[in-house]
Amino acid sequence: MSRSALIVTLVGGLGLSLGACSSNPKTVYGDSGGRIGTSESTDADRYGREVSSVTLVEFADQVAQSLPARITSIPEFSGRTREAVIYLGEFENRTRTPSSDFRTVQQMVSHDITNSPVMRRHAAVYNDPARVRDWQQRFTANGPGWSGNTLDTPQGIFAASDVFLLNGEFGEISRGGGEVSLYVFDMTLVRATDGRVIYSDQIRSKEIR
Repeated sequence: MSRSALIVTLVGGLGLSLGACSSNPKTVYGDSGGRIGTSESTDADRYGREVSSVTLVEFADQVAQSLPARITSIPEFSGRTREAVIYLGEFENRTRTPSSDFRTVQQMVSHDITNSPVMRRHAAVYNDPARVRDWQQRFTANGPGWSGNTLDTPQGIFAASDVFLLNGEFGEISRGGGEVSLYVFDMTLVRATDGRVIYSDQIRSKEIR
């Protein structure tokens, strides 16, 4: 083999080696330790019978952004002289996704709105779902802790007109034996005095397996 042919052969071999390395993300980018971004979908998200974790994160982010943005336009909050009280209230799960997933959504929303400067000027958020597990017993005129127009809670005595609950409702329309699901998720802010909805946010997501 001539010297020039040998050089071509070596250069070509080196190019193939570099190409093989560049096609291996672990070689180029390093080992992620099994972690990926929260907005990245996986096969488990796509083919699982539960709602995609990406959809849940998107919904939590949407509520956490829209509630602070709209709170000053809600009559029950604008011009208020006393701080409002928001409890993370009940949710209704009518999907095949575990209820614990929606508790996590609630946790993410609570974290973000609690740390929002706008929300902190208008309301205090209490992140303890166990304390409001039974909405009908604790937040109606006949429930324990209710006396006239006040609520006696573990956090103190609040005027009933100052108390609001952030509730969730999660539904699923399934077709083809679960091959296709349309998810409709709502979060609503309601008045403790009468249950009137004063804020609502919704996300819809259709997923195919």
